[in-house]
Amino acid sequence: MTAPDETGRVRDAVGEILAREQRPARVVVLDETPSTQDVAREMARDLEGAWGVAIALAQTAGRGRLGRSWTASPGLSLACTIAIPAPALDPARLSLAAGVAAVRACEALLGTPNAVTRPPAPTAPDAPPAARLGLRWPNDVVERGPRGRKLSGVLIEMAGGAALVGVGINLRHTDADWPAELRGRAVSLRQLASRDDGPLVDVSAAACALVRAMSRVLREPFEHALDDWRACDVLTGTRRAFVRDGVRYEGMVRGVDPLSHLELDDDQRGLVRLDVLTTSMVHDVP
Repeated sequence: MTAPDETGRVRDAVGEILAREQRPARVVVLDETPSTQDVAREMARDLEGAWGVAIALAQTAGRGRLGRSWTASPGLSLACTIAIPAPALDPARLSLAAGVAAVRACEALLGTPNAVTRPPAPTAPDAPPAARLGLRWPNDVVERGPRGRKLSGVLIEMAGGAALVGVGINLRHTDADWPAELRGRAVSLRQLASRDDGPLVDVSAAACALVRAMSRVLREPFEHALDDWRACDVLTGTRRAFVRDGVRYEGMVRGVDPLSHLELDDDQRGLVRLDVLTTSMVHDVP
């Protein structure tokens, strides 16, 4: 159960961040909802140029890319959708920019400098530690390294002239909290802290980090976000399997153009190009 004033505390904190960012916005925080995408879709009907931010402390029927589900358990995850009226970026570019914003927010919540934060700190006395996170095409935030467990996901939907940017972030899960099908494939900020008393990041802190990062990345030239996406790419040079139109492809990823396709040196077909909009990665290849 959530504290009676939790929704108000989250709403006020996020509203303060947006005010600092000079982003007019309407913020709605719910104890529970099937999907923040649906809440934001209703908000998008009457935004009058402002952002609409929908946050749920628990989400029961969230949607992911290509029809997958994303459930946010109470206190364990952030479920947030930002409705952006008349976005300057088309959905494909907005999807990449949102992925960059999500990885920036997650790195900030981990308390480590992010390799893609602009600008670098020229007077820092010590070199920053390597970023712990990367982006798995098109916009999954994952831990770097062979396990590649997923920390955060992004979903872009359109509602009239508004874009609905949905982001889920795993915050406080332990191994025992994951269902069997996600164990070893998903990870939380707490688990990535690599200590038993890892940071108990709450929904308020996560939502504030996310809206701040989203606001700032959307103020930058898109070329910056694209360069940062490439710097975070974790697929190129790895062996992967994909499905497109019911056909499985498996081999070495030779390169990724995040706006259109990836190039795969398929074991049976040689070099193939797989379209970004219709291709899904599978997770049974080491």
